[in-house]
Amino acid sequence: MKTVEDIYLEILQGNRRSFPPFTWSPGNNGHDSFRRCIRYLFQEILHMDRKQIVENIGHDLILKYKLYGGFTTLFGSINSVVDYCFPEHDIKPWELKNIPPNYFFNQDNIIYAVRWLFNEKLKMTKDEIVASRIVTDIFAEHGMKHLLEGYRTLYKDNKAGIFSILNLAFPEYNLYITDFRNALGNDEELRLAVRHYIKETLGFRNYSSIKNNITPKHFSEGEGRFILQRFDKNLYKVLNFAYPDKDWESIKGKRFFDRDKITELNRKNFRKLTEADLKEIYDKMTDGMSSMEIAEEYKVSSATISGMISGRSYSEFKSTYLKDYITTKDVENIYGYERQKLSYLYRCGEIKGIKMLHFILIHEKSLKKYALLHPDKLIVNRY
Repeated sequence: MKTVEDIYLEILQGNRRSFPPFTWSPGNNGHDSFRRCIRYLFQEILHMDRKQIVENIGHDLILKYKLYGGFTTLFGSINSVVDYCFPEHDIKPWELKNIPPNYFFNQDNIIYAVRWLFNEKLKMTKDEIVASRIVTDIFAEHGMKHLLEGYRTLYKDNKAGIFSILNLAFPEYNLYITDFRNALGNDEELRLAVRHYIKETLGFRNYSSIKNNITPKHFSEGEGRFILQRFDKNLYKVLNFAYPDKDWESIKGKRFFDRDKITELNRKNFRKLTEADLKEIYDKMTDGMSSMEIAEEYKVSSATISGMISGRSYSEFKSTYLKDYITTKDVENIYGYERQKLSYLYRCGEIKGIKMLHFILIHEKSLKKYALLHPDKLIVNRY
């Protein structure tokens, strides 16, 4: 007696037109017959491994190899086929080119996919996820390009981003939107994060303790600085947003800086900056810290710090610390700036001091390519 594989081979060879009646009937072991045929196709005829199956299986291939009748009768989706017919390969829906278009319009599927990606594929811990500053592009890179769209549609939240998705998938992590710099999020998510910072990090657990003790300096670094920057460095706006039912008028007069102290420091210019100081200052300037904040912290004249930012002390700054950075002349040559145009941009503030360094870092790949053509030039060396 012929097996279903024998009959299938005859069909492929052109010696038979179709399978016997009821071959694909669920009550006649139709699922098992289809599984045997498609495994025979991929293993004995096409000789494909897991990677090749993922890349090739689809409606067109099933139609071409005479199994479309069984496919439409018993399964209807490629994902169902690979789950049933190739369980040993553990093929995920997002690995397939024919993933169902509405697959990520389901909360359970979103959670399953995101946890698989970070736990099994990338093997990242909570701290690694937060530290990596990932963005939603990571989903498209791993076959989940419709995941963000599915989440936003499902929850009717067009502002949802990486934080919202991770917070859904990993409730045990107790994430806050402030863990993710520049993350999109709705007001409720941000309000929850601000309250958590004030209560748990700063330890102000009631209205009176907040009102009597909190100052802008409590938001001078890390998560706190991120929060303050989201509210234009205005502490009153932070508190009014976090606790809109409370009176914060007395907070309006609290300033970030003690200006009298800064003035005194400007006069005395207590000490000369070391090379280590300059490295720290550079990092803080690129992170958005103002010259007055830096001056207060390092006990130097704010004019000195402003000079670094504006370019007046740029040559000294570069010679002291930034010895490995490419010169302005090199940047001019690379990008075809005429001297007059570059000088104009420098004078009007479009390119100056620290901004020139940003410009260089952003175009690092182009600069390195230039260095290969001009080995005598000084090129960026960030390491």
